[in-house]
Amino acid sequence: MAPKTLFGLLIFLFLLVSSTAFSFTFHGFNESNITREEKAKIDNQGRLELTRRENNIVGHAFYNESIKILHKTASVQPKVFSFSTCFVFSIVSPSAGPGGFGLAFTIAPSTRFPQAEGGHLLGLFNSSNDMKSSNHILVVEFDTVNGYKDDTDTVGNHVGVNKNGMSSNISEPAAYFVDGKKEEFNMEKADAVCVWIEYDGETEILNLTISPYLEPKPSKPLISEAVDIKSVMKESMFFGFSASTGKRKASAHYILGWSFALNGIAPPLDYALLPKPPPKEKHSQSFPWIKVIIGMLSALTFNLLCLFLYVTLYKRYMVFETLEDWEMDCPHRFRYRDLHLATKRFVESQLIGVGGFGSVYKGVLPRTGTEVAVKRILRTPAKGMREFAAEIESLGRLRHKNLV
Repeated sequence: MAPKTLFGLLIFLFLLVSSTAFSFTFHGFNESNITREEKAKIDNQGRLELTRRENNIVGHAFYNESIKILHKTASVQPKVFSFSTCFVFSIVSPSAGPGGFGLAFTIAPSTRFPQAEGGHLLGLFNSSNDMKSSNHILVVEFDTVNGYKDDTDTVGNHVGVNKNGMSSNISEPAAYFVDGKKEEFNMEKADAVCVWIEYDGETEILNLTISPYLEPKPSKPLISEAVDIKSVMKESMFFGFSASTGKRKASAHYILGWSFALNGIAPPLDYALLPKPPPKEKHSQSFPWIKVIIGMLSALTFNLLCLFLYVTLYKRYMVFETLEDWEMDCPHRFRYRDLHLATKRFVESQLIGVGGFGSVYKGVLPRTGTEVAVKRILRTPAKGMREFAAEIESLGRLRHKNLV
């Protein structure tokens, strides 16, 4: 090729790339050019909510203008423009167990998907058109449920790159690289997940990188493979997201921020400007020590209650049976409980008179029916007690049929 021709071609390619360069950045979605379909909405925090925790629903959200992604000429093979994107998503699953079914970064010829099904199909396909080449849909899925095309749904936690359906061409468990070491993490349990997708139109290499929220971008992508997507792309495509729930599994799926660039590097997201990740429902099984503490507190409460009842009953019924020093020489001793019953609880109607150390009541012993006079002394100082004891001792020496 002549130098002038080569130079002209390079100038043409430069002008072509320059003319198609395009980017946007959304820190939250309160003021964003987003088209929402089905159940997708923007909440009061500015988060893009694709689905809430409700069974059998889908949600779609796309940039509201199609983007020219494929360059076609009569003499040159069609070429897919390079693109890169960065976004942050969060999944909130029910506390009772894992939810579903995940979300997908989607490149599609339309923002609407008639008769699309939820569950594993993520609101993009149905059982009739799944994996049909006529779909022209590229999917980067973040799946939380395994069991596609069978009835045994199990816990999933993987990312995949799919063309025209939900069978992944490339799939990896959710993980990121730290100091060259691969660390897996659970996308449902993470506060949020950061994603970088970069496609080089010249080499057809697709790089997919993820990490937990607020972690720096890993130096090594989780997926880095050649993916020929020319057959999937139409000249202009819509870029956005889709998510779904199922019959028995339902999670809320959120996008917190999103940046995109065509023929360039997506602007980095400023985490300080993003809305906060939605609060997670706490899993009781994640905190077994709570059950231990509750059990210990319950046992302690029960023991304290038993101790309280014992002390209360002891004071009420047993403390009166304790012998004072002056009672040791008494010929007969009555239980306070019997005297209490005999005098009808020392009511005024049973009062006979008042002496120097207390009041005298008429009573009838419950066991024998014998009528008695009972003196109930007041609390007195030590001297008074000695005088009362002397009185009792004197009475004890007397012999009379009506004196016990």
